[in-house]
Amino acid sequence: MSLIFHISFATYRNREELVRAGVVPLLLNLLQGSCLSLSSKEVAILVLWSISCLQENKLQNCLSKAVQLLVEHLDSGSTQGIKDALSTLLNLSSFLGNQICIAKANVVPKVIHLLSIDEEICTGKCKDTELVAKCLSILYRLCSIEDGRNGIMESENGISCLVDMLDTGTQMEKEQVAAIFLVISSYSSHHSQIILEEGIIPSLVMISVNGTERGKIKAQKLLQHFRQQRQKESTWHSAPQVSSLPLSNTLSSVDGKCISGKKTGRPSFASVWRSKSLSFYRC
Repeated sequence: MSLIFHISFATYRNREELVRAGVVPLLLNLLQGSCLSLSSKEVAILVLWSISCLQENKLQNCLSKAVQLLVEHLDSGSTQGIKDALSTLLNLSSFLGNQICIAKANVVPKVIHLLSIDEEICTGKCKDTELVAKCLSILYRLCSIEDGRNGIMESENGISCLVDMLDTGTQMEKEQVAAIFLVISSYSSHHSQIILEEGIIPSLVMISVNGTERGKIKAQKLLQHFRQQRQKESTWHSAPQVSSLPLSNTLSSVDGKCISGKKTGRPSFASVWRSKSLSFYRC
């Protein structure tokens, strides 16, 4: 195993030769077996990671066994082994077919759990920002498919964990979370409403002013999305329901003029922010 490891990391061509020689099934068999030590299994995962960097081999690597074994390792691996498994999954998720396979392997709850543990135990300089970045990158990649978005929304403590990171995370983490929420909200008004009800507006305002350049853009676009959603809701609620009104309330029998119904909708979300000195980027 040590020899294969050194060969795979020597040159790009070596990785291609290893694939042609059938090293992938061998690695999967080793990972499935119980005779290998944890450290040996994690060397095998490192070799898989190096091979997953080959663009032309990512589709070949999308085997249910490979993905499932990598996901299972998130429960039992060392900290570095977990990071290597996440890196391999992230490489594989570059392709749509792989994204579906990874989402169906129940990776989202495990990634959310890793984020929750890191947030509870690690603070300040002890925080494992590398692990958090890999977890958020996988979640963002999976947002492009329905199974991934549903997995995030339905995962226990998933949304609350991400919302907390908008307040406590690094600027880069806040940027990633804002990007995840923007994609999810863009696909579903129902999911958008759930996220909005978590009270993320103040955090988004802060990011839109003090975040990274990309973070500012993502936060401002998300704020704009919420504003437009509230405007649509307000317009719908305030529209007169003519069909349900008696004819005498709709038309005046004296002068034939229409009598407009009274507005019953909620105040427009835009009016709440009109007094704020915020500039929103247009999508």
